[in-house]
Amino acid sequence: MNEVMGNDPSGLDGIPPDADDPMKTAIDYIVVGSGPGGAPLAARLALAGMRVLVLEAGVDPGAPLVSLDTTGTTKRKAENEHLIYYCPGLHAASTEPDLHGANDQARTNWNFWVRHYPGEDIQKLDTKAREDPRNPGGVAVLYPRASALGGCTAHHAMISVYGADYDWQKIADLTGDNSWAPGRMRALYERIERARTGVWFGRLLRYWEWLQQKIDPGRDASARRGTRGWLDVQLSDPKLAMGDTALFNVVAKTVFDVEGRDDLLTLWRAAKRMIGGRLFRDLDLNDIDRARTHPEGVALVPLAVSPAGTRRGPREWLLETRRLLRRQRDKFLAGDEFGGGIWIATDIFVRRVIFRSRGNCQPLSAIGVEFSRGRHLYDPGRPFNEPDDLEKHYCYARREILLCGGAFNTPQILMLSGIGDKEQLRVNGVEGIAGIGGEVQHDVFVDLSGVGQNLLDRYEISVISEMAKSFSVLDGVKFDPNATDDKALNEWKAEDTQQPRAGLYATNGAAVAILKRSEPTESKPKDLPPDLLFLGFPIVFRGYYPGWSKDLLTRPGDGGLPGKRNLWSWTILKAYSKNRGTVRLRSSNPFDSPAIDFCYFGRCDAAKSQSHPDLRVDHDFAALKFAVQYVRRLNAAAAKLMKDHDAASAEIQPGSDKTSGSVALADWIMHEVWGHHASGTCRIGSDPWRANVSELKDKGAVLDSSFRVHGVRGLRVVDASVFPTIPGYFLTVPIYLVSEKAADTILDELSL
Repeated sequence: MNEVMGNDPSGLDGIPPDADDPMKTAIDYIVVGSGPGGAPLAARLALAGMRVLVLEAGVDPGAPLVSLDTTGTTKRKAENEHLIYYCPGLHAASTEPDLHGANDQARTNWNFWVRHYPGEDIQKLDTKAREDPRNPGGVAVLYPRASALGGCTAHHAMISVYGADYDWQKIADLTGDNSWAPGRMRALYERIERARTGVWFGRLLRYWEWLQQKIDPGRDASARRGTRGWLDVQLSDPKLAMGDTALFNVVAKTVFDVEGRDDLLTLWRAAKRMIGGRLFRDLDLNDIDRARTHPEGVALVPLAVSPAGTRRGPREWLLETRRLLRRQRDKFLAGDEFGGGIWIATDIFVRRVIFRSRGNCQPLSAIGVEFSRGRHLYDPGRPFNEPDDLEKHYCYARREILLCGGAFNTPQILMLSGIGDKEQLRVNGVEGIAGIGGEVQHDVFVDLSGVGQNLLDRYEISVISEMAKSFSVLDGVKFDPNATDDKALNEWKAEDTQQPRAGLYATNGAAVAILKRSEPTESKPKDLPPDLLFLGFPIVFRGYYPGWSKDLLTRPGDGGLPGKRNLWSWTILKAYSKNRGTVRLRSSNPFDSPAIDFCYFGRCDAAKSQSHPDLRVDHDFAALKFAVQYVRRLNAAAAKLMKDHDAASAEIQPGSDKTSGSVALADWIMHEVWGHHASGTCRIGSDPWRANVSELKDKGAVLDSSFRVHGVRGLRVVDASVFPTIPGYFLTVPIYLVSEKAADTILDELSL
C-alpha cells in the first residue's frame, strides 16, 4: 500500500489508494481527529503493528518536514516562522484568527459561540457576550477551539496536571472495570511523561531524594514520575519571579499566607517538610504523594514545554512515530509489508460514519467514513446559510472507526450518522444511517438518547487587582506575534542554538498555583481532593471574547489603553462541578455547527431529564463565592503590595462595591463566570456493551468501559466526551491517559 505523498489536495500523506474500496482497503483503523485523544491512540496502535489512517479537519500548525528532520539553526528558524504555535508565551494569541497574519497554513481557529444560560436576559449581562453569529439579535459567548494537527493542544496553555486518584476510582466504581483503577492509570501517566523539573528545581529534588535514600534506604523517595515518555513536563520557572522584585514579593507573600500567617511558623513547617524530604515535592502538582500528605497549599504549575522552550504535545508524538515507522520500513524492507504505519491526511472534514448491515437482527458494523476535502470548510464562528454542495468521498477500515473529535464534534458526527435520540434526529432532517457509498437506510437509527447530553465544564472567574509597582518581567512585552519590538519575544527567538529558548515566553505566564477545599475537610469524604485551584498571573485574564489576548496588559474600564504592567489576576477554577448541558444538532448539514448550551447552575430544564444523581449545583455557586472571599483575604494580607496599600480600592474586578456576601457579588459571579474544559457528551455508563440499546439500564450512557458505542460494532469514542463526570483540574492529561488506555484495550482484545 503505497501512500500518496504529493498529488492529494489534503496535507501530509493524503488518503492511501484502495482505502476507498471496502474490499481492498489495507487500513486497520481510521482515527477521526488528531487531538489529545486521537494522536496518542494512533501512535500506539501503529507502534503495535497496525495500519492507521488519521483524518484531521485542520492544518498542521507547525513545520513538520523541517522541524522534525533537521537540527540547529535551520530548525530554530522554522520554529520562528511558526512561532504562534511553538512559542508558549503566545498561547493566548494563538486563539485569535486575526493574529495569525497572512499565513493561512497557521490559522487553526474553530471559534464556537455557546450559551451559558437559555434566557437572553441573563446571558446578555455577561460583559464577554457578543452578538451570536448563528442567532441574529441574540447573544452568545466565545468558546475557542482548535482545528489542527494536535487538536486543542495547538493553542492551549500547556498546563499538564495528572489530577487525583479519585477521578479514576469513580469510573472504576461506576463500571465495575478494575482496569480504570488509580494504580493502573498512574502507570499510564508514567509511560507518557518525560519529567523535566527544570535545572535548579531538578537538582534540588534529586539531591533530596538521594539524601533521603542515604538516611533511610527503605524509604520510597520516588515521586513516580515518568522519564522516558513522549510528553515533556516541567514546572514553571521560579527564576522569573526571582529576577522581578514586585513579582517575587507577591509570590512570597502568597506562600507565607497560604502555608501559615505567622512567617516564623511557616519557615518552621517548611524546615520540617524539607527534613522529611517533602518540601520540594509538595511544590509539584504531579507528585503521587502530594494528594495524600499535602493536598492543599501552594504549588508550581506543570507545563508541557520542551527543554528547548517550545510547545510540546501529541502533534510531535504523532509525527515522530510516523517518521520512526517509515525509517524502519525503509531500512528493513523496500515494500510495505513491514508492519504498522501512520498515514495523516489534513484538510479532511468527516461528515458521518458509514455502516454495513449484518442482517438477522445483528447490530450494525462501522466500516468507514464519509468526508469532504478542503481547507477551513467548517467555521462555527460565522453565520451559516450555505448549502451542502461539496463533493463526498469515502474511505474504509478493516477493523474499527475511532472518533476523537472532542466534546462538540464527536456527538455531532454520531448524530449525523444516525446515532442519538431518534426523534430529535428526525426533527433535524437526519434520515437514517448510511451504507457503503453513502446510501441512506431510511429510518434506521441507533436510538441512544445520551448522545450530546451530559455536557460538562468547570467554572472559572478572575479577581483582578492593581499593584503598587509594575512587574519588570513585563518590560517591553506585547504578547503580539507580529510585534518586532517585543523584548521577550526577541529573547525567545534568539538563534543561538547552543542555548535553550528562555525568559517569559518560554512559559505560559502562570507564576503560582494554590489548591484548596471550599468546605472544611471534615464535611467531605476523606478521599475527595480539593475542589478549588487558584492560578496567579501578572496579567489581566477575564475569560474569552474576540480580542481577549490584546487586553492582557489593559486595565478593565480604561477604554482599551494597553501597556499596564502592574495588574495581577487570581483566576479561580472550580473543579468537580455539577452542571449538565447539551450539544444538539441545528440541521442535518454537517457544516452547520451544533447548538451548545452549558446550562450553568442548573438553569436548563432540558438538562434536568439527564441530570446526574449527585447534581448539586448550589454547591458550585457557594464554592465560587467562597473562592472570591478567599482571594480577597490573600490580597488583604498583601495590602502593602497593592496600589495605595489598600486591597479593597486596588481591586478592579469584581470591585469593592460588590462586597462579600452581597447580592451584587452573587450577580457578578452568575454573569461573568466562564469555562473552557468541555467534556462528557458521549459518556461511559455502568452497562457492559449492549447490542440492543433498549436493554441499557443506564439510559444516558453512550459507551461501555472499553469506549465502544452501544448498539453498533467497530465504533469507539476516545476523547473528552467519554467522561461521566469532569475529572480533576485540567482536561489534557486525563484525555492523554484515556487515549493510552483505549490503545491498550483495543490491542488486548486483539490478543484474545
